[in-house]
Amino acid sequence: MAKQATNRRVRLRSQVATPFGPMDLWIVGAIIALLTTSVVMIYSATIGPASRNDLPTYHYLVRQLAYIGIGFLALVLGAFLPYRTWRKLAYPVLMTSIALLILLLFVGTEYGNSVRWLNLGFFTIQPSELAKLAFVVYLARSIADKTEKMDSFSIGFLPHLAVLCIIMFLCLVQPDLGTSIILAALMVMMLLVAGTRLSYLLILFFGGLPIVLGFIAGSSARVSRMLAYVDPWPLRYDEGFQTINALTSNGSGGSFGFGVGQGHQSTGGFLPEAESDFILPVVGEELGFLGIALVTLLFVILIVRGATIARRIKNDFGRFLAFGLTMLIGLQAGINAAVAVGLLPTKGLTLPFVSFGGSSLIVSMLAAGMLLNLSRHAYAPEQDELDDMDLVPEGGLA
Repeated sequence: MAKQATNRRVRLRSQVATPFGPMDLWIVGAIIALLTTSVVMIYSATIGPASRNDLPTYHYLVRQLAYIGIGFLALVLGAFLPYRTWRKLAYPVLMTSIALLILLLFVGTEYGNSVRWLNLGFFTIQPSELAKLAFVVYLARSIADKTEKMDSFSIGFLPHLAVLCIIMFLCLVQPDLGTSIILAALMVMMLLVAGTRLSYLLILFFGGLPIVLGFIAGSSARVSRMLAYVDPWPLRYDEGFQTINALTSNGSGGSFGFGVGQGHQSTGGFLPEAESDFILPVVGEELGFLGIALVTLLFVILIVRGATIARRIKNDFGRFLAFGLTMLIGLQAGINAAVAVGLLPTKGLTLPFVSFGGSSLIVSMLAAGMLLNLSRHAYAPEQDELDDMDLVPEGGLA
């Protein structure tokens, strides 16, 4: 009885009632806080750019609110749809994302020397964002089907490597090295926890390293970006411009920042992509170290709660899906933050839930909704065991 009472107290502290059932309170709170930060910081960061382009000061804010509205629908879909449904949709969603990446080669829209967007007239989508989520769902399904054979090279490693290579190739021709690295890192982490031999993953690392180095060496712009990463100051008016001004923003904000709307780098136009890839330096300049620390804490909460959900779920697909979704959010947040403080070369990766943009935000919200749905099962293992009866029998798909 005492154990049951303790479990009930834990459940009440960590779960909140919703129209779709009890869901993780910490994840819901962290997402709301990050979205609130997004609205405030994007409005602040885009007042200057909007005015210089003869647009209303609220132009970007209205667009971001629209994206959040669509993202909320995606979150509700992810939270409402039973996570077992994604097991059935794994291969169709994967094939759809690959088809969209192929379509980019023919009708993609170019921006910033990259062809990463499909213009639908009323909306522009970035297929690589869907590809990340699709790849996680595919890996969770495939690993769950082959749990007992993950140490086999031909069954547990090679098929996943083949799918990774196809998606990476389609991303690299855009070019989009950042997404390719995210996909490779996701596969390594998911296969590692699934029991794949470390030697197979080392083969992937040492085999892929020359390809990545060759991809960088094949472009003078990418070489300059790497040189700017090593020492940005000699290139402060070229490839090092963003890094130098991001560091200036972070450092000038001090402990508490200049205040919302008082940032000099973003409002003055000295920090390119301030509303998207470099939103974190805007937080640092206007809210100081305290603001960055709070944003970091919110992502730590998401990662810890996601890992807890993955640990508690009993069936294989749910466990690997929760882990993959958590790593998808955590990896992107970690890389974006590392770029913002000069620890990594500049990449076109947004900060989940905070950066301006449609595709990234909507996919992140869908992933969060799926994680919330999974959280319902983290505290109902007995139901989870019953769910296993509906899954593909042992052996599954090859």
